[in-house]
Amino acid sequence: MGFLDKAKRSLTQAVDRHGDTIAKNADQVGRIVNQRTGNQHERTVAKGTAAVKRALEGREGRGSANAREPRDGPAQPRDVPAPREPRDTDAGPAAGRS
Repeated sequence: MGFLDKAKRSLTQAVDRHGDTIAKNADQVGRIVNQRTGNQHERTVAKGTAAVKRALEGREGRGSANAREPRDGPAQPRDVPAPREPRDTDAGPAAGRS
């Protein structure tokens, strides 16, 4: 069995076991990305999140996105620090020359 066969089997098992967590985290990551980018890439993020969920739908009954929520409810996003402002250290090749 080759490397890629082993990797595929391992990833399939991980998705089977943790598909519901993957789907929830896809939503959470989408919210965080939108928050950090000021919704500049909202359509692309929505497409990516939908693609993850579509891929998981075919695995229904094996850790799918339709699995029930944990007893304490869905995970809540953590506070995300604001993006840092870029520093003006790259003034170009003539910087510092007289």
